[in-house]
Amino acid sequence: MKTNYRENKVTIKTISEILGVSPATISKALRNSTDISEEMKKKVRDLSEKLGYQPNLMARSLVNKKSGMLGVIIPDINISYYSFLVQYIYEQAQSKGYESIMMFHHEDHKKERKNIEFLLSLQVDGIFIDITNGNRNCDLLQQIHQTRIPILCFDRNPNCSELSLIAPDVDKETAELINAIVKNGKKRIGYVGVIKGDDVTVARFQSFKKHLKNSGLEFDPKRVVECKPDIDNAEERMRKALRNGNDADAFICAGGLFAFGAGKAVIQEGLKMPEDILLGEYGNNNIVKRLGVSYYSTDHSPEIIAKQSVDLMHYYLTDDNEVWEPQQIFVPSKLIYHDLNNHKEVFLKTI
Repeated sequence: MKTNYRENKVTIKTISEILGVSPATISKALRNSTDISEEMKKKVRDLSEKLGYQPNLMARSLVNKKSGMLGVIIPDINISYYSFLVQYIYEQAQSKGYESIMMFHHEDHKKERKNIEFLLSLQVDGIFIDITNGNRNCDLLQQIHQTRIPILCFDRNPNCSELSLIAPDVDKETAELINAIVKNGKKRIGYVGVIKGDDVTVARFQSFKKHLKNSGLEFDPKRVVECKPDIDNAEERMRKALRNGNDADAFICAGGLFAFGAGKAVIQEGLKMPEDILLGEYGNNNIVKRLGVSYYSTDHSPEIIAKQSVDLMHYYLTDDNEVWEPQQIFVPSKLIYHDLNNHKEVFLKTI
């Protein structure tokens, strides 16, 4: 015969009936209240442990109006940047007494909305979110923020006036990537990535064109490899571009997936990296290392983003002001050269 967990679940009432005291006394003892004797606290703790009592966090949140839980919504755990980011958020949140619930939207705004609504049903105290492309749920996020449940965006700019953003400075990163590539003797710089629409990386393309001009270099649309944020698509488009005469001697890639796919095509076409073609990419994604070539990347410092995000969230949750002022915080990132010849990562500068 199967045990019915709900029927046999140990509650505060169960403990109170065994010890012959009120449920209120048990509750106070479990919360280490000063008006309960140490002897009674010990009895309650011992019996609770023996019976396997687990506190009802949802019920406690109704009383305290705080759940001690934070929601974290990101695109995908398979990208190293995001996996590091959620790990650091979890650790930083725990250090301040919060637990974290991780969810993924996979670039689907409908999934994102369900994630948000589910976290609200759990009565989380606040939500960190790396929004989907297109900002389709900006209205919902702003409504939630207005109800004193803080929403903090990281990595991607939500363009929502009431929400705070913590992210690297794309303009500075782009300028430094171009400068480093030029110092390496490359002057025909192309671009690999999404170049129009609502994808977050379009801002990187716009920044690329601006800083290429600022560096005194020519922007040639024939050197642009337009592709989706997908390894196979980037590989296919790069191979086609090389066979059709793309003369770039370097490419800035919108992210790790673009760089890995493009790099595979370069190698398969018999070209050497970085001698024939040098790559630079945003995000320091571990997947690019599999190419076994030297390249530049920007490290978005997920540990710093996590710390500043949790610090700001904690400030909001402990602040009594009626209105939270939105903040746009640009965190420092690092310019890294992955030197295959010497088998090391060379830190070049803080951006």
